[in-house]
Amino acid sequence: MTIHRTALSFVFAVIGLLALWAMLAPTAVNGADSPGGTIPPVAPFDKWVEPDIIHSNERITFTIRIRNEITPVYSATIGITDTFLTSTPLLILSGTASSGEVDFTNEMLTWVGDIQDGAEIAISYAITAPSTVTETKVLTNIATLYEIRNYFVLTPTSQVTETILEVKVHPWELFLPMVASPKSVLPQLRNPGFEDQPNLAWVELVDGRPGKLIYSLDEFYRPLRDGTHYAWLGGAPNQENKLEQSIQLPKDYDQIGLRFYYWLYSEEDDCNNDLASVRVNGLALTGGDFQLCKQNGTYQPGNPDGWKRALLDLSAYRGQDVKIAFWSKLNGSKNSNFLLDVVELCSNDADAPSEVQRCE
Repeated sequence: MTIHRTALSFVFAVIGLLALWAMLAPTAVNGADSPGGTIPPVAPFDKWVEPDIIHSNERITFTIRIRNEITPVYSATIGITDTFLTSTPLLILSGTASSGEVDFTNEMLTWVGDIQDGAEIAISYAITAPSTVTETKVLTNIATLYEIRNYFVLTPTSQVTETILEVKVHPWELFLPMVASPKSVLPQLRNPGFEDQPNLAWVELVDGRPGKLIYSLDEFYRPLRDGTHYAWLGGAPNQENKLEQSIQLPKDYDQIGLRFYYWLYSEEDDCNNDLASVRVNGLALTGGDFQLCKQNGTYQPGNPDGWKRALLDLSAYRGQDVKIAFWSKLNGSKNSNFLLDVVELCSNDADAPSEVQRCE
């Protein structure tokens, strides 16, 4: 009888251990019905080139975008490589990323970094097309995204995504006699000083819906840079503001700038709470991020009216239809304010018409 009780106790112990293991064992988020299942790389992963009509020795700008839209909440460390399949050496001019560092070695771009749930990363770089092209040449480019590790399945994955882009480089056509055409006049944003009322040029959005962002001195007094109207972003807790306008930029300019005046006042001590930025087609411009906090206020010695001028570079968007947006987001604590006035395009091109605003 003792032997039977011991054997029965052993069986119950084994069953108990198996049940405990089943409760504690990790479960893969995808592929849970087959051991070793993994979460696929973040998506979408896409790439585009500007301009789309290219000739020999011209500058080409490539942009890679990745966004983490995996469900459920998911973060990972990923890598990106970008390679041209060509025997012709290509000169890489510059490269930037909205997060992390871009490296160029042996004509290949590499980037490695973490991407959290809901985050987006944009990588842009420019090259010069081959200098001598006698017939149309196709440049084939492969951008590869690979996942180094994720934070649900505690093992490296082997998931890979590729996007292939073909760019045609055309030879220049020579027409005789050659006559140099003067540059067109640089277009301007409509209602640049917000004086035209009612406003029909700028789209005013408050928390994604039509709202009011343009005010006059009669409504709220502020020291102004020009005229009697201004745009006011911020000023309300937990609110997102966006002021935007679409415009087509000419392609015959070497340099195009966005110039504007801003007025910044905040009660925030923490510079990471309230933010503002200048965006083109949804992506923040280089140098266009503003932290709304006390230490960045524009009331400074020698600047009694509180207005400060900013100049950002739009040259990468030449020849494109773009949407220029001023954006702000406040949290629920202390107040912050970001005012705008006299928003205009400018250029330092030496052969620009005399009526074009200079960026100096």
